[in-house]
Amino acid sequence: MNKFREAAGRVEPTPLTRDRVAAALGSMDCQFGRDEDGDCFGNWDGHTFRFFCVGNEGEIFTVRSFWNPEPPLDMQPQVLQELNQWHGERIWPKAYVNEYNSKLIISAEHSVDYEHGLTDNQLIQHLQCAINTMIGLFEHLETRFDQWEQWVSTSPEEPHA
Repeated sequence: MNKFREAAGRVEPTPLTRDRVAAALGSMDCQFGRDEDGDCFGNWDGHTFRFFCVGNEGEIFTVRSFWNPEPPLDMQPQVLQELNQWHGERIWPKAYVNEYNSKLIISAEHSVDYEHGLTDNQLIQHLQCAINTMIGLFEHLETRFDQWEQWVSTSPEEPHA
């Protein structure tokens, strides 16, 4: 008998769905909404988070977040240096920079292919890992850039959604 399966309680993985993501967020007492496609979104510590099921069968689960401050374009070398240092020391989340309306948009992402399904506990662990490591990245950036509060966007428009 497989001791690992026995220890894990023989919980079989089931396909990833948007409804399962919503149920997992609900079980974690998270405040969230759903868009017209059924994807979930929310706001943690002032940062937008989005939860996507992508791929041919919706089997790839992607959590994407955006640092609310939007640094000016001339800060790109310093921002890239900080993100590169982050990636050299940590495995999550992946982070990158885009330009939008003469500002830098800093995105963080954690994606996993669940082609063979996942358990509810794995889904919750993915959510907790993604949210916590992304907030950790954003808090790190705030310690590295003293002027971050000057860059906070108050615009209702969300170009990164």
